[in-house]
Amino acid sequence: MVRVERPRAGAPVSRTFALGGASQRPGVLLTAMHRACAIVGCRVTDIAEIAVVPGPGRFSAVRLGVVTANALAWALGVPLTVHGRRVRIAQPEYGAPPTITRAAGS
Repeated sequence: MVRVERPRAGAPVSRTFALGGASQRPGVLLTAMHRACAIVGCRVTDIAEIAVVPGPGRFSAVRLGVVTANALAWALGVPLTVHGRRVRIAQPEYGAPPTITRAAGS
């Protein structure tokens, strides 16, 4: 999830977006973030906080989501939260050992 804040005359606009399934394909996650910002009328640089659910889930989706959250939080200098706690670096929680290759002899 990303929380977008944009100061406007009088009071800041704050809105939270869940980008759930967007992390399953490369390129889709950042496109979804740009769309969320466009709804509020801001840019990605207006993101105030990034919250990531580090798993469990499919290996590639979890890895891509966590890496993107870590890199974006660092690049923007915004807080990163995992399960409601601020962290410096999010660690993936795959829920089971990854099965990305076949065992020898399979």
